[in-house]
Amino acid sequence: MNYAVIGSSWGDEGKGKVVDYLSQKSDIIARYQGGNNAGHTIVVDGKKYVFHLLPSGILHKGKLCILGNGLVIDPLVLAQELDDLERQGVEFSELKISEGATIIMPWHKTLDGIEMGHLGTTKRGIGPAYESKISRKGFKIGELKDFEKFSEKVRKRLIEINWFLKNRYKAEEFDPAAVIEEFKVYRERLLPMITNTSLALNNALKTNQTILFEGAQGVLLDIDHGLVAGQETCIL
Repeated sequence: MNYAVIGSSWGDEGKGKVVDYLSQKSDIIARYQGGNNAGHTIVVDGKKYVFHLLPSGILHKGKLCILGNGLVIDPLVLAQELDDLERQGVEFSELKISEGATIIMPWHKTLDGIEMGHLGTTKRGIGPAYESKISRKGFKIGELKDFEKFSEKVRKRLIEINWFLKNRYKAEEFDPAAVIEEFKVYRERLLPMITNTSLALNNALKTNQTILFEGAQGVLLDIDHGLVAGQETCIL
């Protein structure tokens, strides 16, 4: 039996407690969508843990935890969450990151603040990162494997982005060299975890392992079934 935990509104429905309970019954915990504007809070033995990207099942030993290709991942936030767990002495479960997950690039956060402020977003680059994914202009986590090609793509993409920032918004441009140096650090931290997670999930299904699919935000933020800007009710 597999489980899926999905919020019925905007998020903050208490999914974390349910996910933590079901994690004990599952072999694999897979976070499959959203970004670090969401969060699960878990209290274990009096200690509070707040996860924005990591599956909350990471606290259970012997569990495979997966960040799926539906996520948009801020490498800085992910690295900080991993560092926080290590500082707290948590021997966390094995973690795998889908090579197909989209990266939140630094300019996504800038564009979020400029273009989406009227929507009340968290300005963490979530929306612009999904826009780049849909328009096939995004960066995948798996691209960090070939860092030379990744760096060249950053340089080419910033020609367009910087022109846009300068001429439309009169905003500060990005230095390609600085962005590339920043991602060298992220690559070193995350590279051992990047893999084809579809294979792990398919093998788990074939061997009747139990998978918990962990949702982040609620359905009212869903692109297909949620609310549009300014809409107060939703017909599902």
